[in-house]
Order: sequence, then structure tokens, then C-alpha cells
Amino acid sequence: MEKILIVEDEAGVRETLEEIFDLAGYEVSSAKDGKEGYQNIVDDLPDIVVCDVSMPEMNGFELLGAINERMKDEIVPPFLFLTAKVEPKDIRTGMSLGADDYILKPFDHNELLTAVRMRLEKRKKILGNGSEEYLNSTVNFDKLAVPSESGLEMIPYSELIYCEAERA
Repeated sequence: MEKILIVEDEAGVRETLEEIFDLAGYEVSSAKDGKEGYQNIVDDLPDIVVCDVSMPEMNGFELLGAINERMKDEIVPPFLFLTAKVEPKDIRTGMSLGADDYILKPFDHNELLTAVRMRLEKRKKILGNGSEEYLNSTVNFDKLAVPSESGLEMIPYSELIYCEAERA
């Protein structure tokens, strides 16, 4: 059974999310803030994290940053942010940290379940193919995984931009 960690400071929203995922057949755990969520991830690595952005103690961006730092040589579970923040800079901040999706509150239950299912399927395919390096590259925006004769090769974006400029 796939494990979902919900990190949400609003008790009502957290309980609703727990019920949605429980009824969908997932193993669910939850945390009331980023600090508790961090400890949950360290103690019992979930398959995916559904996380609010605005929380006391440690917000969602800080949580993802801390997890990226702690797990820099490991596979970070997919992060889906739930937020009422719709500013492009906020979305860009989350994505630059490695967020896999952004779902706006109030959210549609089916949309949320579909997003979670898609991220879990993608993760299974990648892990099943043994492409751990590729999975980590989707979280690390400094390099891009490019197919080569020997498998996947990590290319810095600066080289890709340089190559594209030469082609123009």
C-alpha cells in the first residue's frame, strides 16, 4: 500500500485530506506543520507528500528545501503543494525547489487524486527502470538528464543553452 504524508496546519483541511486518501486506499499519515512533517519524512519515508505552503514553524517551501538538503544523495519523494497562493513567483519558488505539482485551494477531490496517482505512477516507472539518476535530476534543476549511447547523461543547463546558441 502506498504511503501518503499530509502536511497541513488547518485541522479541518487535514482531516478532509486524510479521509479522501484513506477512502482511495492509501496508507495515510499527517503532520500539523513543517517541522513535524520533516520528522515524519525522516522517520518513515512516504511515497508522496501533499503539503500546504503557508504554515507556522516551517512553511512548505522550507520543508522541501530541508528535505532536499538532507536527502541530497537519495530519492526525494514527490511533493504536491496545496495552496491559496496564486502568485507566479510563489509557484516558481515551489517548482525551483523541486515541487512536482501545485494544486490551488479550494481543490477538487478528483483532481487531487488524479495528480497523486499520476506522480506515484511516474515514480514507480522511474524506480522500476532503475533510473535513480533521472529521478533525482527532476528535482535538481541545475542539470538535465539527456539520453546518450551509455544511458542517461547529466548535462548542465549552461551547456544546453550554449549548444542551442551554436545551432541558431
